[in-house]
Amino acid sequence: EDWRCSEVSAPSPSVDRAATAPRLPEACSAAAAPGVASGCVAAASSPTASGSESDAAIAAVTAEAAVTILARLALLPEARSELSACGALPPLIAIAGAGSARARLVAAAALTNLTVEPALAAAVTEAGGTAALMRLLEGSSAAAAEAAARGIRNLAIAATAAAA
Repeated sequence: EDWRCSEVSAPSPSVDRAATAPRLPEACSAAAAPGVASGCVAAASSPTASGSESDAAIAAVTAEAAVTILARLALLPEARSELSACGALPPLIAIAGAGSARARLVAAAALTNLTVEPALAAAVTEAGGTAALMRLLEGSSAAAAEAAARGIRNLAIAATAAAA
């Protein structure tokens, strides 16, 4: 099932998306997914700046913002495969394990939403996402642990379906 935490909000499925579109940034649309996702993957993948403390802070905020946009795109079923295709899984998995507390929560939410799709669940597992989600169960905020638990649930459902 989709995971909608307060950090990554979107209209509920029962709400007409056209009527609520202004509430989401224009970047968070399926039509914009290819270009936006690629840019966000690059920003989220950038290593922390090795310069001054302020450079490192800017890099961390940039990665956090990029992960938030990726997580919002992961809420859109029509954008999920594009996220995987443009290389979003490795940075999401890395940030789920080593980002700020908020970034870990948002990365867990994004991974959870991607695991709704059986093919993407397999890709998340192959990329090491299961271990990253398992690590979030301990030592994270309650919201991050809940998002991770839902992602693990989705992975288990996908694996069961694939074995059947």
